[in-house]
Amino acid sequence: MDNVPKVSVVVCSYSHERYSDTIETIESLVKQSYQNIEIILVVDRNLDLFKDFNESDYLKSLDNLIIGFSNLPGLSNARNKGVELSSGSIIAFIDDDAIADTDWISNLAVFYKDPKVVSVGGPMKPLWISGEAKWIPEEFYWTMGCSYKSQKDTIHCVRSNFGSNMSFRSMVFSKVGLFNDKYGLINNNMRTGEETEFGIRILNTLNNSKIIYNPDAIVYHKIFEFRKSFAFLVRRCFGYGCAISNIGSQKKLVDNQLQSTETNFLSYLIKFSFPERLKNIIHLKSVYTNTANIVALFTFCMVVFVGFVSGEFIQLINSFSKVVLHFNESSHNYFGKEKTD
Repeated sequence: MDNVPKVSVVVCSYSHERYSDTIETIESLVKQSYQNIEIILVVDRNLDLFKDFNESDYLKSLDNLIIGFSNLPGLSNARNKGVELSSGSIIAFIDDDAIADTDWISNLAVFYKDPKVVSVGGPMKPLWISGEAKWIPEEFYWTMGCSYKSQKDTIHCVRSNFGSNMSFRSMVFSKVGLFNDKYGLINNNMRTGEETEFGIRILNTLNNSKIIYNPDAIVYHKIFEFRKSFAFLVRRCFGYGCAISNIGSQKKLVDNQLQSTETNFLSYLIKFSFPERLKNIIHLKSVYTNTANIVALFTFCMVVFVGFVSGEFIQLINSFSKVVLHFNESSHNYFGKEKTD
């Protein structure tokens, strides 16, 4: 395996509720057609879970498994711990509720033959645990961590990939830095955008680098009942709106050839999504489903917008606070000096 790059696969877990799902994820990695891999399981601040994983007979039988512990909160910090423990020249990431296709790693690794490629990812296909929720428009499957309608289903360059289906050259982390813990899930907090922010940072830092999307590098994401709830989806939309507001300044620095993902997405909704469903309703095709989709499309778009505006407002308040603080410090220094004189 001297000529086969070693791939470290990082899996992060924080709850006993995902124990069996995490084992299934690891089983899917053990079955990979690509042979030269190591598995890094990182436990996020849960000592009991860390102990249970270490006492698992199945996990103890794996000689290519490392179990690590993250003391810092959140998914971004857990992933950073995984990077620290990895020894592969390629580092891949998958969530603890996902199942990798047998050829997943192979379909990621093949693109690293191109020296300009620094990151590769692929689609996240929904694995419905308790039945498909047809009222949720496919355009918003990203709220459930899955590929969504309007994405190109071909090999192409992207700004970033899904967090549960992404890989990087290990050198990227030494040149660009680690994941920003300002973003990323913490327990049930819907903070998102760490993959987007990291991808933008890569493109801004590494000239002529490529981030590739390969539709054949497939990961299946479990859609539990809670992920289909209206409240959960609204929270995800709001969180993403806040996130794109916070990383907007970085996004402007990206090469103009990579058009805004959000702009393209909104254009698709206006040109295709709404007209298609209105046409179906007029022709009495699946009236209930199409009506529900239209309502959901409009609602989710508005929630993302509200999240974006909220993020802008918070940044404005923070900037104003910094100006006031700077003014107070300057005034104190000036008058203090004047009094001394």
